[in-house]
Amino acid sequence: MTWLSVVIPTHNGEAFLGAALRSIVDQGRTDDIEVVLVDDASTDATIDVANGFGEALPLRVVRKPSCDGWANATNLGAREARGLYLSMLHQDDLWLPGRLAWLRTQLGPEGVHDVAVSPAEFVDHQGRRVGRWPLPGARDSTARSVDRLLRGLTVQNNVCVAAPAICRARYLDAGGIDEDLWYTGDWKLWLEVFS
Repeated sequence: MTWLSVVIPTHNGEAFLGAALRSIVDQGRTDDIEVVLVDDASTDATIDVANGFGEALPLRVVRKPSCDGWANATNLGAREARGLYLSMLHQDDLWLPGRLAWLRTQLGPEGVHDVAVSPAEFVDHQGRRVGRWPLPGARDSTARSVDRLLRGLTVQNNVCVAAPAICRARYLDAGGIDEDLWYTGDWKLWLEVFS
């Protein structure tokens, strides 16, 4: 059974995509997840990079004929997904070690939540770590009160797009990322999902 779908919107991501996919492979066991890569009309070797991971990951590639932006590609990936939960990973982002195991404890077969938010790290164009995005207001960055998260969201978007994993039905019920809000579409989604 697929309990988690990792949706990766990509456009001309040849330079970054391999590292993003490798960060999923490096989690260890991936037989109970799927990766849905939505290619937003790339003109480089993005598809070749993705296909190179076909044996290492349960990977499906959805190709779009036109470039309509990351929000559109993410929403398409969510509709195409088969997992009970969704996690988004951009082509130039990486999963931290242990993320998948942690998500299993929060959301998986033994999990008790329908939303989980984890910390993230920022890296530069050479992959060097340049900073950490802790969970807003959480000193240990391992647990988060939804009420506290929502209070922070009323002021600013303090959720890194790759940090949450949410119930797919909640994502779809909320309408996904608002494609008309370009920069703040995910902010609106978090406000609706965490309310």
